Amino acid sequence: MPQVYALYRMAQGNFRKAFLLSANFGRDADTICALTLALCAAGQGMQVIPESWVEQVRHPSGVCLSFAKTEDLVDLGIELAHFALKRRT
Repeated sequence: MPQVYALYRMAQGNFRKAFLLSANFGRDADTICALTLALCAAGQGMQVIPESWVEQVRHPSGVCLSFAKTEDLVDLGIELAHFALKRRT
């Protein structure tokens, strides 16, 4: 997590800059990149993610987890956010 926070700060919350920095970080770059970008999007909203990127990953292929083929990851994220808000109150 220290790397994630450092990359987020280095990018000043800029999603694309954070992507370039974290994807090229090395070591566990996939996880570090995912967490850094999640932090950027959490702070600024999903609109900072280019629409073409969202469409590329929105619907899983189901190759590894066949049940995931019918999922919409954006809808799932919205459902999780609503669930978390309900639990908070």
